[in-house]
Amino acid sequence: MSLARLTAGAHAAYLTVSGVWPLVDRTSFERVTGRKQEFWLVRTVGGLAAAIGLSLGLAALRGTKQPETVALALSSGLAFGVADVRASRTESRIYLADLALQALFTAAWLRPWSTRADLSSPRGPVATRP
Repeated sequence: MSLARLTAGAHAAYLTVSGVWPLVDRTSFERVTGRKQEFWLVRTVGGLAAAIGLSLGLAALRGTKQPETVALALSSGLAFGVADVRASRTESRIYLADLALQALFTAAWLRPWSTRADLSSPRGPVATRP
């Protein structure tokens, strides 16, 4: 399995776990990110992050990288990145770490997932398997 595909899987896991976190433990979430006045909004964004993570995770597990999945990964990373810049100014500088991770994960969705071993396989590249 290629490093890019593993990184894409890590991105999916990160989004899923970080999305579920405020849903299951508000206290620890706010301890790290700062107190929130509109926690319903945090839960909404968390739920969306988890949903995106699950979708991207399925693609990484299957080894398929369809254009709509790449668009979801890149556009959600951009949206979270913009929110991270804003939140780092008003909430906590910890959001800059998320911004850095979103930038790192972007490369995984832009690079090919297949490896030389995958390309020489009788079934063809992993990324084209159904």
